[in-house]
Amino acid sequence: MVAVIIALAAAAAVAVGSVKGWFADEEGAYGKAQEVSGIVSVERGGASLELSSGDMLMAGDKITTNDKAEILISAGSNAYRLAENSALVLAEDASKPFSLELLQGEMFAVTDEGGDFGSLSAQEKEFVLAEAPAVFTVNVRTGSMSVNVLAGSVALSDGSLTAEAGQALSVVEGEASLLTLSAGSLSSFE
Repeated sequence: MVAVIIALAAAAAVAVGSVKGWFADEEGAYGKAQEVSGIVSVERGGASLELSSGDMLMAGDKITTNDKAEILISAGSNAYRLAENSALVLAEDASKPFSLELLQGEMFAVTDEGGDFGSLSAQEKEFVLAEAPAVFTVNVRTGSMSVNVLAGSVALSDGSLTAEAGQALSVVEGEASLLTLSAGSLSSFE
């Protein structure tokens, strides 16, 4: 009887550990939660868990930040800061370069190596790096989104538009356009 109880407890620990990523190493992980402040949750394997600094992120994870919360995600030599009240989903295939879909909110990205970055999608549009390194912000709101390029360049994956440093790719109701950034647009991250 004791052996059965021990076996059940071990199986439960393995199941919880698998969902929480306890057994993931950096090579098997898709990214890493470098810094976490406030309540940041991850949905993985049908369970919702609170993330902590140092936790490994897996392909398919949905990461959500609450009020006054943010997370710094590292993937290779790239860094992504997800602002409060934001949500993203990591791509399902960890064998490909780091890719994500920003569902809502704001993200700041610093990419050093183009090979480590796959793509970013939002509002049914997919974006890729046209020139690395790149620094850009992404803002997604109901019905619209923008990619503000501060360094390097970011393009629609179909090649139809490319934003260089100082420009933005804007998507409103499915229509993409290229805009010039102004100093005033960069001074507020609301």
